[in-house]
Amino acid sequence: MARSRAGIPDMKYIRQEVPINEVAQALGLRIRGRNLTHCWRIENHKNGDRTPSLSFHKNRAKCFVCDLHPLSTLDLVSLHENCGLDEAAKWFRGRWYVPEIPPNTKLRRPERWRQERAGVGDAFWDSLVRTGFWASLDDAGRAVLVALRTFIDPHTNEACISYRGLCRYAGKASRTTLARTLSYFERIGLLKVIRTREGAVRKVSRYRLNPDNERFQQQLHQTHKRLVAGRDLERLSLAASPYKGDPKPAGLPKSSTMSSVVDRGESPRFAAMNRSNEFSSTQSDRSSMMDRSDGDCRGLGQDISARWATRGSSPFRGGNLTR
Repeated sequence: MARSRAGIPDMKYIRQEVPINEVAQALGLRIRGRNLTHCWRIENHKNGDRTPSLSFHKNRAKCFVCDLHPLSTLDLVSLHENCGLDEAAKWFRGRWYVPEIPPNTKLRRPERWRQERAGVGDAFWDSLVRTGFWASLDDAGRAVLVALRTFIDPHTNEACISYRGLCRYAGKASRTTLARTLSYFERIGLLKVIRTREGAVRKVSRYRLNPDNERFQQQLHQTHKRLVAGRDLERLSLAASPYKGDPKPAGLPKSSTMSSVVDRGESPRFAAMNRSNEFSSTQSDRSSMMDRSDGDCRGLGQDISARWATRGSSPFRGGNLTR
């Protein structure tokens, strides 16, 4: 008769369900208070870790001197006993109830990043772009929406991410800006924020995108109506303009920037030559005007001198010319 194989211990259950402070007590660590204990690696501490430096948080442990990252219950036992995961799992099974995963069970972990072909398109993004809603958002709104959509779990349709993580991946360091953007998405019905508490501790919020929400669909409809109205108005102004492709009224000078030069189909080299010629002609016009004004002033001075000479006095000297 064939012998049935035993299952493997559920590592996820050990990490999440076994209290880490009880694990520390079973390892013989000195517990101080509820969330502090002395580190067993006393060679890394001054005075033998007289002040506890190993703390517990969210069923994880971390020494602020020895550890770079938080330790799970399995990691703590593996480091303390200097063994592998198999020996650590046996250590747990000898002290706590640990369920087993049946043999031949396919262990499937949901992918964090969704793999899609580039250029195929997504109905979510298509609706935002084609209705003009994407163009109506500011930089913070676009960045936060992309980050939320990236971290959405396809099975639960929710993104579980902290405020700091959302600021980091969206590229927005201001928590005020992030709060304002999330509040706007909630107000229009696109986003639903699920806030939970575990006693006095607030857990990480979960975010759910609701593109089929009635309020959000009305927002998309109004935004698309404004987009179509602006597009039709622009087409009418272009059709009524005397110059094709130039909606400006006749008689207004065109801009001399490089973009306007390229739009008119001219070469930048010849445009630069034209601007230099215009500058030269302007300078010559200014010189001729100054010459004419100087000549006029000299003629006016001679006329005034001759007129006062007949009277025998000069207005410039305040007396008689023959004095």
